Amino acid sequence: MIWLILILMALVTFSFRYALFSGYLRLDISPGQKRFLAFSAPCVLTAMAAPIVIMPGGELSSTILNPYLLCGLLAIGLILVTRHMLLTVIISLAVFALATQVL
Repeated sequence: MIWLILILMALVTFSFRYALFSGYLRLDISPGQKRFLAFSAPCVLTAMAAPIVIMPGGELSSTILNPYLLCGLLAIGLILVTRHMLLTVIISLAVFALATQVL
């Protein structure tokens, strides 16, 4: 039963995406809607990353010695200063690798 539900959900998702991206449907999106949709990716990524950063291992960690929180704050600061995604990812991963060994 679970496999049937998963397959049906995949088919529904694929059908909607195929219909929108294939060009069969002509959708005109207003500039306000485009601006609104620009925020969807950061919101989804934040919703996925926040539990990992705040609750590593399934328990709430409010200390700065949490390497996930430390590197998350570092990544936020780096992206605000440099505006360079690849540099931010590389530096954050390197500091995270170091912090997990030290802390």
